[in-house]
Amino acid sequence: MKKFYLSASILSVLLAFGVTSTVFGQGECVTSGGCAYNASAEQWPQGVISINSTTFGFATEETYVGDRLVCQVHTGVTYTWSFCSEDGAVAGAGAEDTEFTLFNEQNTLLCYSNNFCGNQPKIEWVSTYTGTVTLQFNAQDCVAVPQVNNTIMMKASEVVSVSEEAISAVVFDVYPNPANDVITINFASRANENVMVQIISSDGRIVHVSNEVSAGGFVANIDLANYSAGMYFVRLTTTSGVLNKKFLVQ
Repeated sequence: MKKFYLSASILSVLLAFGVTSTVFGQGECVTSGGCAYNASAEQWPQGVISINSTTFGFATEETYVGDRLVCQVHTGVTYTWSFCSEDGAVAGAGAEDTEFTLFNEQNTLLCYSNNFCGNQPKIEWVSTYTGTVTLQFNAQDCVAVPQVNNTIMMKASEVVSVSEEAISAVVFDVYPNPANDVITINFASRANENVMVQIISSDGRIVHVSNEVSAGGFVANIDLANYSAGMYFVRLTTTSGVLNKKFLVQ
C-alpha cells in the first residue's frame, strides 16, 4: 500500500516500437523485446492519467518498480515517459537499472526502452489512436522491487489536434490512396505559415520529417521506395493546430 494518495488538485495538474528501434532526440521506441504484460501489477496512480503538460511533470512520486501507469492518449500526439535524472526523475534503492514497456489497450507491445540514459529508460511515442496505453515499470530482467518509491516524469507534445474546420478554409489531401511509389500532399489555407510535415508508421515511428513554407498552400511529393507495405499517417503541424490523414502503402 502506498503511503498516500494524490489529491484531485495534484492530479489535475499532472493531467493540465529482427529488433526495430526508433531513436529520437528525446527518447526511443524499440518495437520488440521488453517485459510481458503483468495484469496483477498494481496500477499507480489509480485511474487514468491525461498527459496535457508540454514540459516534464510528475506521473507520480510514489511508483514502485513493478507498477504500471494507465494514460490517456490522442491520435497524432507525441508522448514521452522518462526515468532519466536530467528530466527530473528520482530513482529509489533497487531502481538503479530499470526498463519501460508500453502496451496498447489489447496489452500488445507498442514500445520498449532500456538503458537510454545510463541504465534508465525513456520512451517517446507518437500515438496512432485515441484511447489508453499502459506503461509498465520494471527493474532489469523484468523484476519488481516493491516498497521503494520512485518518481517517473512524463509530458505530451506541444499542440493538440484540431478539426479541419478550426483552420481557415483548409484543404488537405493525400493521394493516391492506396499508394505504391509516391504520395502527393496538397495543402491550402488562407494563412501564410510554416508547416511541418511528418509521416508516421502504424507503430508510431516517425519515418519522414520536412518543413514547408505555405504561402497559402503547398504541394509535396514523398517517395515511398523505402516504405514497407502498411498503414501510415500524414501529420501536418501548423500554427493553428495539427491535421492528420492516413494512407495505405501497397
